[in-house]
Amino acid sequence: MITEVETYGELSKQDLGRADHFAFGVDRNFVRGMGVAIVSILANNPDRRFIFHICASSIHSDDVARIKQIAQDWPAIIRIYQIEAGAFASLPTFEHLPVATYYRFILADLLRGMVQTLVYLDADIVCLGKISELKNIDFGNNVVCVVPEEHEIRAKWLGLQQKKYFNAGMLYINIEQWGKGNYSQKSLHCLEQNRDRFTLLDQDALNVVLDGKVKFLDPRWNHFYDMGRQNEEVPADTVFLHYFGAIKPWEVICHHPMQKYYRKYEQLSPWEDVPPMEPITASKMERYARELWHQGSY
Repeated sequence: MITEVETYGELSKQDLGRADHFAFGVDRNFVRGMGVAIVSILANNPDRRFIFHICASSIHSDDVARIKQIAQDWPAIIRIYQIEAGAFASLPTFEHLPVATYYRFILADLLRGMVQTLVYLDADIVCLGKISELKNIDFGNNVVCVVPEEHEIRAKWLGLQQKKYFNAGMLYINIEQWGKGNYSQKSLHCLEQNRDRFTLLDQDALNVVLDGKVKFLDPRWNHFYDMGRQNEEVPADTVFLHYFGAIKPWEVICHHPMQKYYRKYEQLSPWEDVPPMEPITASKMERYARELWHQGSY
């Protein structure tokens, strides 16, 4: 499944022993957001050392060069695990949920025996604060620490005993407990059994198989923000800001004021001079066409 591993950056032996491990799963369309997310974590936590694990497919060579540049400019190690093109091809996907959403399952199993805890993040998240407090959280007997969504109806529909539905964009994972419970395979099996029922795919599956085995965190660890529907300011204590709506801050169609947080860290990244991304899906092309029409750009 993993065809190649590339490692960039160096840390001292002392730094390696105390490094924080973060992970992402992306394809070429989300590499830019992920790169900015990495820079935002590094910029806000200069006293810590990081190892970033990236499961990826179809990354352009120029983006690989930019990732390598991050490892040269900041005290971090970045490892890219190239995923076989056909991996997970049999599983369902949607326009907003590409096959890369399943790469998070590889990471937890891949790092078992090497890492005690792992923070998985979606690529549409930026870090706005210190992570040190997160690292002091006690898992208890739980497998992951997560932030709940306001989805009581969905929790009831899925039959969750914990009565809460969590967002899988940020997972603080106890690697040993995850491996012991074989939760990667359980989640994939659950999804296969419910492929016509689960509309949020792996997130629904994770909620089902981890029911009663999660610790719920304060919303500041995964603050959801939909730039297509929200206009309020982001709370001052937010650590991870999650642009979880259809509009992403690196897209040409985005003009939302809260894009400013993403832009701040993009300017510190190797993507600072790269033009905003043009729409690549039919729905976003239609939205962009309407926007241009209203601007008189026929």
